[in-house]
Amino acid sequence: MTAGSTTLTIDITDLAPDVVGRLHAEIQRILQPGPAPMAPATVGQPVVSGWSDQSVEKALDLLAKGGHTAQLKAIRFALEHGLGHVTRSKVYELAGWDPQLRSLKGFTRPINRVTEDMKADGQLPAHALALLAPSYDPAVSGYQRAPGFDVPEDLIWQAG
Repeated sequence: MTAGSTTLTIDITDLAPDVVGRLHAEIQRILQPGPAPMAPATVGQPVVSGWSDQSVEKALDLLAKGGHTAQLKAIRFALEHGLGHVTRSKVYELAGWDPQLRSLKGFTRPINRVTEDMKADGQLPAHALALLAPSYDPAVSGYQRAPGFDVPEDLIWQAG
């Protein structure tokens, strides 16, 4: 350590693996000199979230083969538009669903199944984060419908 340096210690003992992954990703983003990279740092190598570009493509392929095109479109939108997020209304639009006739309850279930299968097959590390997870408004206590869905920050592909 250099003179004047400070050490930050975070107890992650009781944190869920996805929270630990997000902490790692955010720390890496903050420590990057200049603008944060929008693509995984090492092509083909797993990053903080546990996903590589190849494993993401494999998961998307499995979703397509399983007929889960709405989930596939939502993930691609979140990745390719540099947002890492897709709103509830955008999911309905991408899927061509009427929000009055369709619920998003269980929307991430096929994605979670593919992720767990890939972990079981050794294609993903056990700590891999959810490829698409519901995001909730922290200001709302109690039940709420997810206003949108997020992909791990370190997977956001450079738009363009």
